[in-house]
Amino acid sequence: MIKLALAGALSASLVLGAAIAAPGTSDSVVDQREKRFEASGADIQAIFKTHLKAGDVAAIEAAAGRMADWAEEMPSYFPAGSDSEGAKPEIWQNFSDFEEKAAANANAARHLQAVSGQGNMADVVAAAKALGGTCKACHTSYRNKK
Repeated sequence: MIKLALAGALSASLVLGAAIAAPGTSDSVVDQREKRFEASGADIQAIFKTHLKAGDVAAIEAAAGRMADWAEEMPSYFPAGSDSEGAKPEIWQNFSDFEEKAAANANAARHLQAVSGQGNMADVVAAAKALGGTCKACHTSYRNKK
């Protein structure tokens, strides 16, 4: 009995310790999504301003992978009531369209990731432009400029 009680107490303290130590748990969902958008924005800027010019397909592939990962998770960072200065209310009024735009962004980023691995720069440039178009489509409908 004592071993069981100690195991339970140890388990509870480990879970509590993990929750306290988990990175980002104190950030609100709005703070978390803003950080993810900033990182994604930095990736798309680096693709166009640095990596394409340098022909650095490995860096493009990595950036596209991070962008795709974010786009796949993006809708879950917009629960009802998580309004913010940068998000138009239309996101929650037409959430299915927002989800479709996020999926299109994820698909375009995965495509860029795939063609980057093949190394054909003409295909990489075309895929990067298509990815940028999916960013713009969502921003036009759902983003307030700060």
